[in-house]
Amino acid sequence: MPPLVHRDILPRDLDPKLDPTLSELNSRLKELYTQANVQAGYFGTATVNGVLNLNGNRIINVGAAEETTDVLTQESADPMYSATVVQAQLEATGNAILQTTRRLNSASQQQTISSDLNLQGAIPPTVTGMTTYTSTATSVTISFPTQIQYGDLSIVAIPNQPVTVTGLTGGGYFIYPYYDTQLGIGTLVVDSVNADGAPPALFPAGLATSNPAVLANAAQVQNGDGHVPLSNGGIAVTVASGHAGGGGGSGCIRAGMVIETQERGVIAIESVFVGDMIRARKGWTRVTARRTGGSGVFIRLGMSNGEGVDVTPTHPICLFAGGQKDAGELTLADVLCGAEGIPLQILSLLTVQESSPIVLLSCDPTHEYLVGKFNPTIVAHNAIPNK
Repeated sequence: MPPLVHRDILPRDLDPKLDPTLSELNSRLKELYTQANVQAGYFGTATVNGVLNLNGNRIINVGAAEETTDVLTQESADPMYSATVVQAQLEATGNAILQTTRRLNSASQQQTISSDLNLQGAIPPTVTGMTTYTSTATSVTISFPTQIQYGDLSIVAIPNQPVTVTGLTGGGYFIYPYYDTQLGIGTLVVDSVNADGAPPALFPAGLATSNPAVLANAAQVQNGDGHVPLSNGGIAVTVASGHAGGGGGSGCIRAGMVIETQERGVIAIESVFVGDMIRARKGWTRVTARRTGGSGVFIRLGMSNGEGVDVTPTHPICLFAGGQKDAGELTLADVLCGAEGIPLQILSLLTVQESSPIVLLSCDPTHEYLVGKFNPTIVAHNAIPNK
């Protein structure tokens, strides 16, 4: 039953024969209504014997307060919930937010904050230029990209300060370049235990097979806090070494790549035998030597004609302009030679850390042959192991 609501009686409601004053009548009726509502529990003190559900908010009678602290008085509430206290807490929170915002937008401070918060962690930065290198028989000099653009479109120039690593021997390696936001320079991941050279920054390519965890850790350091990676993982580097036999090098072709034979057509390179005639840039050449092995590192080339090939970093690939270049030294600016001397643009150039069998061929009289992933159209120089 809803509470009774008193309404004053107006003159037109009265019987003309009745003559009490309206004020007295209305006052008495109001008292009666109030008493009735109190009895019904609508006004005054209400006793809750069980659970009172007020639109989903449950009120339970737990008895009288046993301690003074059981009752939250205005005096005890003020130190915790008064406007003065709450305002101070909100101001402190606001100041912390403002300070963080200033740091995130300050060119002098934003790089000192965790990469989980700063700009380089929110949107991957864009690196302009490439990490390149030149090598001798005992050293490698690495040059870094020119600049980095962060997610807020701010640009940081990378100083032109190449790093030279000395004390090396011929072979394949990986480097892990990054930009140090604290020092403001391009540099390399170093590992005095597992890497070669001075500084110890060149990781032997064989680690991809013998101890891949070392390379995984190097990649983790490259992407560490305060570091902007300048490559997608390790970059294959070849330290120059002597070549023998027909101008060939010591590189190999990954098993599964195909070549064309005169008698059996297009077959996997691992199915080639000594004595087979295989397709060269022009005409045919004879396989005079064949060796197999394994590798954990390959350079994967994607070409403008839809073809591709996986080779070891030290395998020489023929250039359209003449001469050869080891696969690990190629850049996207290089133009390779295709069948019948057709130029082939490099569309993708990746370093792949995968274990696979490899095949090494030597051929004569032409020291080059066609190879590819699906159709042999890329001119590779024949490779002979160093003696």
